[in-house]
Formats: sequence, C-alpha cells, structure tokens
Amino acid sequence: VRDLGLNSKRIRNGIVPLWRYMRTESPDVLYAHMYPLTSLAVLANRMAGGHSQIAVVEHTNRQRSNQLFGSGSIKFQRWLIRKTYAKADRRIAVSEDAARGLEAFAGLDPHSVKAVPNAVELSECTAEEIAEAEAIWPLGRTAPRIISVGNLKAVKNYGYLLDALARTSEQLDLQLLLIGDGAERHLLKKHAQKLGIADRVVALGGKLQ
Repeated sequence: VRDLGLNSKRIRNGIVPLWRYMRTESPDVLYAHMYPLTSLAVLANRMAGGHSQIAVVEHTNRQRSNQLFGSGSIKFQRWLIRKTYAKADRRIAVSEDAARGLEAFAGLDPHSVKAVPNAVELSECTAEEIAEAEAIWPLGRTAPRIISVGNLKAVKNYGYLLDALARTSEQLDLQLLLIGDGAERHLLKKHAQKLGIADRVVALGGKLQ
C-alpha cells in the first residue's frame, strides 16, 4: 500500500500533481471519491494520456444536498460532473438514493450510476459483547433502531434527521444511535433536548472499542 500526498492545500490545485502521478506511474485503476476530486481525477487522467481506468464514487444524494444547502456554483458543478463523469469508466454511489440523485442532478443517463453499498466486515461476537451493545439502546430490543455513522458536521444536516425523528415519535417508538464526532455534536444534543427526544438519541462519539 502506498500513501501518496498531492501536497496541495486546496483540492482544485491538486490536478497538476495528480496529472504528474498519472503520467509517471500510469496506475491500472484510479478510485476517486467525492466531487470535486472525482472530476479532477478524470481530467488528470485525460491530460496524462488516458491510460488508466477511472472509477468515480459519490457518497451523498447530490440533487437533494444542493437543494438543502444551495451553492453559488451549482450550474458549474452540474456541468463539470456531467462532462467528466460521462468519461469515467465506472460511476458508483454508495446507495440507490445517491445513485439516482446523481443522475438527476447531472443529467446522466438513467441507471448509468451503479449502487454499491459500503462493505461491513461481520464477525462473531461474544455474549458479553452482544449484551454490552444491547445496553446502549435506550428503548430496548422492541423499538425500531436507526444507526448513523459519519462526521457530525453541518453539511451532513443531522438536525434534519432529528426533526424527522421528532415528527414520527408519536406514531413510532424510533431510537437513534449516532456514531461519529464533529463540531455539531454538542449542538445536536441540545437540539434533541429541545425537540423532546433526548431520551431516544444516543451519541457515542467517534472512538469505539
């Protein structure tokens, strides 16, 4: 495994060092995650002669995230993604929702983006480990469970998830487990208290044993 840095403070400035790497190393496959690095990977490969296979991967529903947060460069972003992703050898998203949202946002052909969920390694757990995991859930085994894993930052809009949980609390005894840490963690705890759902939301933080 080689860990190669682009030595660039901003992603968009990384196209030149990435092009140099592609030109000298000519890897068989370049696996690029999340815009704009995905688009830069396609461009760098074409600048280097187009000898590598490029797989671009998205982790969010780009159509919905832009509707929620907005962006001054949405038109440019849509144009660049459409042009570059069309030239990628594989277009991947981590869920069906993200795949269809990417197609809708960039005007890509229907079902041209393949949904490939993130892999999870499953291993046998001891009875003690299972009991410890079960004890985390505030409403026990009978209530439906939601688990979210990720950085707790504003762009993820976890507050939207808490709002939805509060709106359904009268009909469903849902419980939520947040695994991850970030600048929004304490704000989300306060928001859960304000919504009256703090008793069904557990924030474990980012370090698990």
